[in-house]
Amino acid sequence: MMTRPNGSERSSPPDPESLAAVGRITAELLHDLGGTLQTLSGRVALARDEAARGRIPSDELNRIQGDVDDLRRMVSEILDELRGGDHPPETTFRLRESVEETVDRWIRTAPSVTTTLRSSLGDSLEVRGPRSFFTRALWNLLRNAGRHAKGRIQLSLRPVASGNHAEFFVEDDGAGLSREAQSSLFTPFATHSTHGLGLGLSFSRWALERLGGTLEYTGPSSTLGGATFRMTVPLSGEGSEPVLRRRWASTRGDSGAAGPLADTRLTLVDDDETLLSVLARVLRRAGAQVTELHVMDGRSVESVLDGIRDHSAADCILLDLNLGSISGLEVLKRLRESMPEEHRRVLLLTGGNPPEPPPDRPLCSKVAEWDELFEMILGVAGESHAE
Repeated sequence: MMTRPNGSERSSPPDPESLAAVGRITAELLHDLGGTLQTLSGRVALARDEAARGRIPSDELNRIQGDVDDLRRMVSEILDELRGGDHPPETTFRLRESVEETVDRWIRTAPSVTTTLRSSLGDSLEVRGPRSFFTRALWNLLRNAGRHAKGRIQLSLRPVASGNHAEFFVEDDGAGLSREAQSSLFTPFATHSTHGLGLGLSFSRWALERLGGTLEYTGPSSTLGGATFRMTVPLSGEGSEPVLRRRWASTRGDSGAAGPLADTRLTLVDDDETLLSVLARVLRRAGAQVTELHVMDGRSVESVLDGIRDHSAADCILLDLNLGSISGLEVLKRLRESMPEEHRRVLLLTGGNPPEPPPDRPLCSKVAEWDELFEMILGVAGESHAE
């Protein structure tokens, strides 16, 4: 989630190392997007097949939602990091729980490899920072081990002697690494395998370093004979409740309970008809009364203003920053000049970098989780009701 509160300061220009990181991580994101989209396509095909047979494809739909949530969270948090934003200080995750969930997901996708996990870490120990950084790094290590293993992967999670860090070992029974391969393990696009692009390990080290941790190759496995990688992460404490992102899936069920946006009147302004339709359906399921304003090619700023004026009773106006040939910022400027009441009801949406200087209305990323979008909508609607 990327929000820019009113009056926030501009971040300093990125240094050359950060710019180089942008290129590396963008390549990794595109790589992961391709793999995830392929997985999602397969899951959707399976769900459609089950539906055609008269079954409710709940398992596949749950997996699809899980894949989408993981990727959306990863994209949002990585972009936030690259933009120089600070993560909220309360962002933490339970380490052992995250390891077990990631390993369980890995096991379901790698039936030909026997994977064992041993852990002596307490359940409540936490790591401060974005969970997706750690789980993506671990997933890349598992994927790397799976490519080289003959049939076994061994995982070990334990606290280090000092007590303020945890370490995680990934070992396989493959042929091991040559000296040439070891010298460029963490160099982007350097690969000695016919599989992959040489991005996974470089990204994993980048992600773990952002958490204050490390990733290193420690040599041949003493038990399995293949490669051994060691991850470390600092622990933030014990016994505190983890900060979990709420899941919207239960906002309205068979009980007919009102959703979080019950009776909230919304106007959606976007040039992407498909996104407009999907977003409207989700918001209606959450209880909102939604009006869709599709900005077609060739429309003028004045025509968009006329559409907003026709639906001036909205509690919140969700305005896309990019309306094709029209700038959402220009629409916002004209609203401020001619319709100040509607201007105060605008929540801006963006699929890219936030504009500079920051706009004078709240801004929400299109990869935000539903709960956070709902909270921002309610915040804007609450302002309009308070007037």
